[in-house]
Amino acid sequence: MKIIDLDNFKYKNRVERFRIAKNPMFTITSKIDITNLVKRKKKHKLNCMICYCIQNASQLIDNFHYDFNNDNSIKYFENVYVNWIIENKIGLHSYIGIPYQKTFSDFEKLYNFYNNVCYENCEHIFLDNQALVSTSAVVNREFESVSCGYTEDFLRPFMIWGKMHKNLFRYKLNISFRFHHSFFDGKEVGQFFNLLQKTINNFKE
Repeated sequence: MKIIDLDNFKYKNRVERFRIAKNPMFTITSKIDITNLVKRKKKHKLNCMICYCIQNASQLIDNFHYDFNNDNSIKYFENVYVNWIIENKIGLHSYIGIPYQKTFSDFEKLYNFYNNVCYENCEHIFLDNQALVSTSAVVNREFESVSCGYTEDFLRPFMIWGKMHKNLFRYKLNISFRFHHSFFDGKEVGQFFNLLQKTINNFKE
């Protein structure tokens, strides 16, 4: 991690405008074709594959690597990691994140291992040395969009989706992406969704 003084930060004007805004969080929803992942869900968990693709696409976009520091500066992280939510053995939520993994095989091993650990121990795993992208899946209901809430203590990108739907021979998923306007604008969110679609289309075990 490195610290960037706000005066030297390329998005300085955005930060000055939106960090003090009453509601600086925005949400954009896009339809993503996940057919290539669905073909593989007998061998791999669909949520694991989606999280891996989100991690890889986020890693390649500079905006995901930034976060606010406590003072008037910005933190930059070399890697981006994804976390997700499971229901643990007492019926409560556990939040799990694993360090950035380049290959899917490494990602999947840690995904399955920590799912089991957190299920049994009812604990959470967060990382302090990587930039966070949070995810959530509401798989029992198909919906068009989610307007994500705003809390001052959680400003990192957040993605949520529901039940996938089938159209002819294609499987689609609406993914809602909540972001802080200091670090993203509409153009960059559009670039992310395009890259995410490309990452999913090119996914191989």
